[in-house]
Amino acid sequence: MTMNAFSTALSMEWMKFSNALLPRLATLGIVLVPSLVSPLMASSRDTGSALSATNWIDYFDLSAGTVATGGLFGFGLVIVWLFGREFADGTITGLFGLPVPRDKLALAKIVLFVLWAGVTTLMLAIALICVGAFLGPGPFGGEAWSALGRFVAVSMLTASLTIPFALVATLSRDYLAPIGAILGVVIMSSVLADAGLGGWSPYAAPGYWAQSGGGGDPVTITIQLFIGVILSVFFAGLSVRAWKRLEI
Repeated sequence: MTMNAFSTALSMEWMKFSNALLPRLATLGIVLVPSLVSPLMASSRDTGSALSATNWIDYFDLSAGTVATGGLFGFGLVIVWLFGREFADGTITGLFGLPVPRDKLALAKIVLFVLWAGVTTLMLAIALICVGAFLGPGPFGGEAWSALGRFVAVSMLTASLTIPFALVATLSRDYLAPIGAILGVVIMSSVLADAGLGGWSPYAAPGYWAQSGGGGDPVTITIQLFIGVILSVFFAGLSVRAWKRLEI
C-alpha cells in the first residue's frame, strides 16, 4: 500500500513537472550556460593559467567550478518551484482531499528532483564533451575520465545542496524566502572562502574540490563533501516531515 501510494504520488508530480515551463527553462539554462561560458572563460585566460583549458582535465574542472556556483541558482529554482508552487497557485488545499499522504507527495517531489538533476547533469556532460571536442584540448585519457566523473559528482552534489530550500519554501509558503535564502548562502560561502574556510562550508566544498583538480588530502575532501550529503539528507527528511504535519 505504501509503495502504491508513493508510485501514485510520483506519477502525479511527474505530470505536473513535465507540463511546466520553468523546469524546461531551467534545464536549458543549466545545460547551455556552463557549456558555453566555461570555454569562453578558458579562452580569455593565459595558457599558463591553472584554469586554462589546454587539456580535458582543466576543461572539466573549470566547468565544474561554474556549475558549483551557478548550479545553486539553476537547481535551486526547480526545487523551490516544486515545493512552493502548491502554495503560490493555491492548489495546496486540494492535496488534503487526495487519498495520497502528503509526506509521500513530498518524498515524490524530492525523488523526482534528484532524477531530473541526474538527467540534466548527463545532458550537460554530453554537451561539454561535444564542445570540448570542437575546441580540441588534446587526447581523452584516463585522467580525463576521472575529471569527467569529478564534474558529474560536483554537479550532483550542488543539486543535492539545494534540497534544504524545499523546507524553506514549505515553511514560508512562497517563493521569495527560499530564493533569498539561496542568495544568502552564496554570499556567506563567498565570505567563508575569503576567510580561508571555504572547503568546510558545505555549499562551497564542491567548488573547492573542482578548483583543486582532485588534489589535496583525500580524507579531508571526503569529510568536507560528506557534510553536504548529510545536510541534504537531513533536510530532505525534515521537508517530508513538514509536509506530513502540514495544516491549511
